[in-house]
Amino acid sequence: MKPSSEAVTTNDPDPMLLKVIGAALPRDKSC
Repeated sequence: MKPSSEAVTTNDPDPMLLKVIGAALPRDKSC
């Protein structure tokens, strides 16, 4: 599970943020 290029660049991987990113970029979450 690799974080997005510019989506997840925070030192605090919040589950909510990850969910938002995943929902916003479902195509990017290929793996």
